[in-house]
Amino acid sequence: MSDERTELLQEANELGLEFPSNVKTEKLRIMVAESQGPAIKEPESEEPVSEEPEDETGIPNSATATSGVLSEPAGKNVQPGSPVAKSAFTLKREKIQKAKLRATKTHIVTITNKDNRENDVMTTVPLSFENEHFGLSRNVPLDIPVEIEQALIDIAESTMMTLHKDEIIQGKRTGNKIAVSVKKFAISYGKPIE
Repeated sequence: MSDERTELLQEANELGLEFPSNVKTEKLRIMVAESQGPAIKEPESEEPVSEEPEDETGIPNSATATSGVLSEPAGKNVQPGSPVAKSAFTLKREKIQKAKLRATKTHIVTITNKDNRENDVMTTVPLSFENEHFGLSRNVPLDIPVEIEQALIDIAESTMMTLHKDEIIQGKRTGNKIAVSVKKFAISYGKPIE
């Protein structure tokens, strides 16, 4: 590894930049320069600064009204620490974090197995959920109130089983069976958690 790349990596880490481990040296140089840009460079042209009132974050109200989308390129008049200057990576991480909080919010529920073939011997049900960002897995007891995450409740509610019912045509049984999908578990909610 070259001395220049090592220095760039160290400087990028000190600045708190987020980047993949296999980032090209040229791109890393640009990222470091952009993050230091407003502090080092003098403005190239004298642009008039708007005299709009600012909110408590220090951002002009028109920038706040656009929900974080600026009409100008980010980096000209945007402070690096402001909420408007968030990178796409940071916005994605925040969205993932919100989804994870929704999925891991707990509720007290009682899960009952509606399958007559196994409900007298089955005392627990394995529930699991996984995507590319996070996962949950738990062996949940049946027929007693238990506190579990919303993602696992959704999995239990969407679990289906196949039943075979008699085929009836013109009021008479034909002797054949029809496959019917029904929900396998009944979910009853308890008192909300404070």
